[in-house]
Amino acid sequence: MTATFIAVRGALGSQLRSLVLFGSCLSRSTARAGSIPDLFAVVDDLDQALKALGVSKAGRLIAPALPPVTLAFQGLAKLNVVDVKTLTRELQTPTDLYLAGRLGKRTECVYARDEPCRREIDGLRENARRLIARIALLGLPRLTTLEAVLRRCVGLSYEAEPRPETPAKIRALYDAFADWYPPRYTPLIAEHARTMGVVLAADALIDQRPDDVRAKEAKGLRRLIRNSWFRAMARWPKGILLYRGWLPYLCGKVSRARTFQAG
Repeated sequence: MTATFIAVRGALGSQLRSLVLFGSCLSRSTARAGSIPDLFAVVDDLDQALKALGVSKAGRLIAPALPPVTLAFQGLAKLNVVDVKTLTRELQTPTDLYLAGRLGKRTECVYARDEPCRREIDGLRENARRLIARIALLGLPRLTTLEAVLRRCVGLSYEAEPRPETPAKIRALYDAFADWYPPRYTPLIAEHARTMGVVLAADALIDQRPDDVRAKEAKGLRRLIRNSWFRAMARWPKGILLYRGWLPYLCGKVSRARTFQAG
């Protein structure tokens, strides 16, 4: 994959602030034949970055809507492009869970332009985890396990949009990095639980708050999930226009999901 990273860097040039690898290609246990790397490119200016990638003027006009912009990069990778201002805003006040859901999982920064950009992307990934940890505590039973909440931190992005992934694949994505999630998410879950008034005792979370408080939180979660679904589906026409080979890619993804379930 190193050659792919170098090619992305070469194409984006000085616009590229950082490049992050995420998804199934991070682990041999979740990658399947035909899998391609999922990459996030954080850039200075979206229009200039897309121009450098060869996106047409018409494509660049629709690109800012419903971030990020997802492109097929030379048949080598699925490249998500987002400018740093938009990413920062979305991780502070999310309109949906697309960005936080992906950057909140196990990721790997494979390139940073300089040390400030390295610290920047590390902070943005931390912000994504912080946001996901807070949302994962909403709408839970009064008694649940810490492990269930940790696994929900991975599963939220799949709740929030129609995606051809099986429950087995989602479990495998957590299991592949089961030693990575607890040390990073447990302190965040504990912090948010204290703020909310939920008790974290050993490996259990106990919620004895009034029903109306819990109901209000659950309603807010349903609204966010519903909004995420609508925005995910609204991205499809944009993807058809900008993602070269979108139909073969989708068919391949469905096929790999079925293969994973069968395996």
